Amino acid sequence: MNPRDAVSALVGSKIRVALLAVLVLGGAIGGGFAAGALGVPSVAAIDNTFGDVTNETTAIETDLVVSNPNPAGSGSTTSR
Repeated sequence: MNPRDAVSALVGSKIRVALLAVLVLGGAIGGGFAAGALGVPSVAAIDNTFGDVTNETTAIETDLVVSNPNPAGSGSTTSR
């Protein structure tokens, strides 16, 4: 089989190009999980403390440490 025929069979139409792109992207993501380069984020630590206490309310402040093994993430943020 001629290499040109193989290339034209894969990218002969817009639908084939789109399907090939989805296949390549899915393979890259699956390969990343298989190689251990991508993973599931998890909670590494939890710290609960009492905040302000009144007769009507009690505030509980929680600090979480999240372990994200992925190379790209949302960064380090703190919210209260």
